[in-house]
Amino acid sequence: MIKGIDVSHWQGSINWGLVAADGVKFAFIKATQGTTYIDSTFKTNISNAKKNGLKVGAYHFANFKSNSEALAEAKFFLNTVKDFEMDLPLVLDIETDSGNIGKSALTAAARTFLEYLISQGRKVMIYTYLSFYKNSIDASGYPLWIARYTTASDPDITGWTVWQYTQEGKVNGITGNVDVNRAIDSFFDNLDTSTPTPEPPILDTPNLEVTGDTTYEVVKDVFLNQIFVENKTTGERVEIVDVVPTISDGLNGKKELSFTISRTEENQVEYDMLVNDNIIVIDEKRFKAQRYFILDIDSDNIAFTKTITASHTYVARLVNNMVNTSKTGTLKLTEVLDIALKGSGFSYVLDASAKTIEAVEQENFGEQNSQTLMDEIVEDYKIELDVDNTKIYVYKQMGKKVNYLLDTRYNVAGLQISSSTRNSTTRAWGYGKQDDKGKYLFDPVLYVHPEEKNYLLDGFPRYADDIRDDRFTKESSIKTALENLVNPYPEVTVNVDLAIFYDPRLEGFEEVFFKGDTISMIADTGGGGTYQDELSIIDIKYNPLDQYSKPELNFSNFRKDIYDMQVDDKIQIKRQSKYIRNTSSGIRNSLPQQIMLILRFDGTKWTIKSSNLSSASVSVQGDALFVLTGGVSVNTISIVINEDILLKGNGFDTGTDYETADNAIKINLLKDRVIVTPETNIPTGAQITVSAYLQ
Repeated sequence: MIKGIDVSHWQGSINWGLVAADGVKFAFIKATQGTTYIDSTFKTNISNAKKNGLKVGAYHFANFKSNSEALAEAKFFLNTVKDFEMDLPLVLDIETDSGNIGKSALTAAARTFLEYLISQGRKVMIYTYLSFYKNSIDASGYPLWIARYTTASDPDITGWTVWQYTQEGKVNGITGNVDVNRAIDSFFDNLDTSTPTPEPPILDTPNLEVTGDTTYEVVKDVFLNQIFVENKTTGERVEIVDVVPTISDGLNGKKELSFTISRTEENQVEYDMLVNDNIIVIDEKRFKAQRYFILDIDSDNIAFTKTITASHTYVARLVNNMVNTSKTGTLKLTEVLDIALKGSGFSYVLDASAKTIEAVEQENFGEQNSQTLMDEIVEDYKIELDVDNTKIYVYKQMGKKVNYLLDTRYNVAGLQISSSTRNSTTRAWGYGKQDDKGKYLFDPVLYVHPEEKNYLLDGFPRYADDIRDDRFTKESSIKTALENLVNPYPEVTVNVDLAIFYDPRLEGFEEVFFKGDTISMIADTGGGGTYQDELSIIDIKYNPLDQYSKPELNFSNFRKDIYDMQVDDKIQIKRQSKYIRNTSSGIRNSLPQQIMLILRFDGTKWTIKSSNLSSASVSVQGDALFVLTGGVSVNTISIVINEDILLKGNGFDTGTDYETADNAIKINLLKDRVIVTPETNIPTGAQITVSAYLQ
């Protein structure tokens, strides 16, 4: 081990000759803190330590709360030390999360600091103490200087280079206590800092993937959600009461919050704090304490009201984070995410399904703001996103099939479907890079959608705006971009007038839905027919403070026959008196009769775990499960069958039918779209939920 110390102005005047004679071989000397402070003894200590034969290095104490602040501190640090000859790496001393920005954001900011120094040809090291190292920052990829005060022979962690083992050391030439360190024997090897040190690619573009739970779960719970306004400078928070906020949340990760507030004697403090760039902190349906930045305020200074519009940190921060590098080639999803989020303070978690997404040919991906790049990734890789402050959950397909029925006969009072071909396009031109003489490297590309003939307007094509982008140097790359641009299909918007109720009879059968989930719909159409389908929620608007408020839902995955539901673009659903009552008095009390059961596989056979039919039974007949209702007629208007996560996770799906003559519900289990025996290779504990609405 090699003996060393670290010092600052707190050690006062140091006799470096005596220090060297006491066996000290190296010293780290404090240089700077923040963007304005320079240690008053730095120059003297550096000069005198070197004169007495010690190897020296400098350290910076971090105050930053963001990537931009980290970069500013790195530049200030380097500008302070650049004229001094040093032997040891430049050190980032990080001991606090002063902005309470969290581990992922703090790690990204620290990497921004260190990467800047590396880009300027400097070796680097990171210093912190043990609990902070374990809980508050990811220091992987950099030489580690760890502080742990113990009488043991080592700090009992792996990968350290320098160990600060006491802050109460005694060294000749220094009055009072001093930090004493031990370095590994190879510490002095290859210490030439005159030229840039090659680093592994992870330091150039850090891998921002982190492990975490990707299980998508929104549960019914005691609702104690709150909303606060936070001062961007002081961090002071004040709760906002008596407002009705709306959050718009889509599968592209973008979230927006809005509400209107009127000033009263009781809310003057929070009313006055609602100014641009202050922060709204709100509990969402899935994630708590989400941060939204106030970007737009519409004030009425006569009525003393404010309408606030705030963007989630995912939008507000990424749009201002510029990526200055680019990459060309067949890039994996993780590669483009690392590029897009570089320096942003964001990390990501890949769902298992997203790890199977194939690489995509990219050309000069990067050199734009992070939000634009993330939008490109969503489009190119066909992914769906959910965002928890600075952690992004990435899915191939988010959500699950949920046992919930939208039915115009009891919980849907109206349904409006609008379609528009205003933005439909069938072809487009693409122009790539030009050489110095203005000649294109390849001929302009005309892309024509394969279904164009079905979507012509009065016999003519529908052109999208040209793509003109110097990033494209290959014809194949711009063709891919054109394929993503051209879309001949109508934009369909569906608004459901849905009433949310609580009825204890539905507990355990009717699940909570959210964006990405698939739910069932049954509707009487204006023409007298019946429409039935399974629909996926692509975005949702809701009040996160009230679990029973009406959400606004936007659906996708409609079959073509959805147009049968339209009458002059707006449809009024037939109301049947036996299925619908006055909403205010509780429509759920007039539900049509239901059969509700949960089937469970105990490892050898299927049993009924719970049921609202006292005489129901289940048996296996051939390749199907049969649920006998004990005489209750199964002349149904709808049957909803849901397999649980055990079945879904093992590749099983379910199908159903009913037989009126025997009053039986037939259930088939399928794997890889093939019907399988319902008692073979079924995971123990698997459950199937059956909900049948009867005539």
